Amino acid sequence: MMDLDQYLETAMTLPYRPGTYDCAIFVAVWADIVGGSRIQDRLKGSYSNNLEGLRKHRPGNDQRTTLASIAAEFLTESGWQQFTSTFSDGDVATFDDREIGIVWKGKGVKLKPRGRLELLPANQIRTVWKWKGGGNG
Repeated sequence: MMDLDQYLETAMTLPYRPGTYDCAIFVAVWADIVGGSRIQDRLKGSYSNNLEGLRKHRPGNDQRTTLASIAAEFLTESGWQQFTSTFSDGDVATFDDREIGIVWKGKGVKLKPRGRLELLPANQIRTVWKWKGGGNG
């Protein structure tokens, strides 16, 4: 299995394209690596811009759907468990309703347009999902 450092190094080389490799798919690929799920298959190619992605994947056509709520649905269905207090490297994290990423070295890391990674301080991590199988990183 690819470890988190290897994945992040690879992620920085991939072109950012909504519906092909964007912040949601960045997280989905990591979730698939850790948990053996196929979340990325449900997302890749299903939208061509972020708004279309939100509209297509909103649970029950809920107008309040956010990237975080879509992530919650897909991760929970794939066996990840949600927490709000503790986190560790490799957990999937939300930073607000619009941004998701991965916990790395005690901070949040998210994919930004143009394929760069941005580090966020730990105090910006709001919710995390842990793989039920144990260690994530």
